[in-house]
Amino acid sequence: MYYYSKRSRSKIVHQSTCQHIQNVSVEDVGSFENLEDAYAAGYRLCRHCSPIAKLYRKESDVLQGYCQSHAASVFFKDRFIGISTPISDWRIIPSGKGNEVVLYHKNTLGDKKTGPVPGYHLQWVSQNTISGYLEYISDHDLYRNMHPLYPVQSKKNSPPPMKGTKRYRKEQKRAAKKARRQSIAHVLTLIENLDTQARVARSM
Repeated sequence: MYYYSKRSRSKIVHQSTCQHIQNVSVEDVGSFENLEDAYAAGYRLCRHCSPIAKLYRKESDVLQGYCQSHAASVFFKDRFIGISTPISDWRIIPSGKGNEVVLYHKNTLGDKKTGPVPGYHLQWVSQNTISGYLEYISDHDLYRNMHPLYPVQSKKNSPPPMKGTKRYRKEQKRAAKKARRQSIAHVLTLIENLDTQARVARSM
């Protein structure tokens, strides 16, 4: 169960052990059966109760080091911790069972809109820390690099262009433009996520 103050306009829910809800008169306390119902009603989980907020504060230094060494970004929002690497996107959310958190991976095949995290699917792995999930993500990305979902295959009866030919130069330019666009998009994402982290840090 998650509880909120009927007199408050902040639309925040708390666990029963939270001092903020314990200071509210019983007649002014409302409740939700689970987090999904609270989210659907426009509420967010108290940052003192949120297991992901606690983990994010506790591991902030480790996360910063990971981002620098893996060209990744990790950012906190009210409902999830977002993780973005050069080839994958992830979210860590509260499981709704005490302080447990679970990991979701952005869909790469199809675009499913159902589930607690639309567009993402649950990973059947359990860790007690964000760092533990980051290790899993690193292993996942390494495997995906070695075993791509969409392997590049050359067209039948079409050998690769010879170096120095017009076709070769065109393909080189096309590949360079694509790499540049991807690099710019990733840098912009990192900047946006760092800005979000800074705003969250100031609000804590």
